[in-house]
Amino acid sequence: MRKSLDFELCMYIAIWYCSSIICTNTTKTISLHWALLTLTQLSLSALCGFLLIFLVGFIPYKPLTNFYQLRYTAFVSFWFVVGFITLNESIRMMSISIVMTYRAAEPLFTMILSFYLNKKEKLSWIRIISLGPIILGAVLSSLSQKQATYRGILTVTVCNLSWALIRIYTRRLKQEYSLDACNFFFQISYLGACQQAVVLLVFSPHINQLDKKEGHLRADSGFALHLLINGLTFFLYLQMSWLVLARVSAVTHSIINSLRLPFLCVFGWWQFGENLSSVNILGIILASIGAVPFFMIKDKK
Repeated sequence: MRKSLDFELCMYIAIWYCSSIICTNTTKTISLHWALLTLTQLSLSALCGFLLIFLVGFIPYKPLTNFYQLRYTAFVSFWFVVGFITLNESIRMMSISIVMTYRAAEPLFTMILSFYLNKKEKLSWIRIISLGPIILGAVLSSLSQKQATYRGILTVTVCNLSWALIRIYTRRLKQEYSLDACNFFFQISYLGACQQAVVLLVFSPHINQLDKKEGHLRADSGFALHLLINGLTFFLYLQMSWLVLARVSAVTHSIINSLRLPFLCVFGWWQFGENLSSVNILGIILASIGAVPFFMIKDKK
């Protein structure tokens, strides 16, 4: 029984890693405005969740039980939308390696926001110092990189802030309701898709959906297939992430997620030929692996 569970967990992690690489790289190549791309990803994710729960019967459907749960689930889905809008846009503005290196600084945002929102949370100097490699790595990875713009770094900062809020409020919801990975992600996806659709309706006159390089939006079958693969892998990698979280502690999940970042950087460099110096590579390694001691210290406490 134990071996089957270990094999199942390893399979989930492998699918999580592989699908996240495909989703990230296709996000950079798709010539579609970030607002439309995010709506497509959320809509396909909600559709996949619907099929998984209602048609395949992978797990029984659990509806939202009261207004309080609806309000906080909608709050989490809002920051989920913001998190992917900013992630999609930052990937367009900068190289994948730089974006993912700055994404490794998410624990810093989670720690500060947890302290601010939860007065019982205490800041430890040991934990603060343990974040040093992540911060140093983020700085080194962007040295002499022309794609590392102030606007791009600000966008990734908002992305980290969003995901920190998602983790904090998801933890609160899990403490009060028995949330399973499939139902919760399905609810986040369809609520997020609705929210993003409203944003598009309001701001549609100001959104340029054309490909700036070619001057038109490609509507051929190849583009549609590319978009479909991006949406399906978007669903896969996030659903697998939630399934892994349901089987391990939050600390272990954070470590597994941190170790995923070097793979994204390597495959981003391999596909797009990003120019990385030895200092940049050192920075990526420091930022990616540097998250492990932070979570290990937290786990011991």
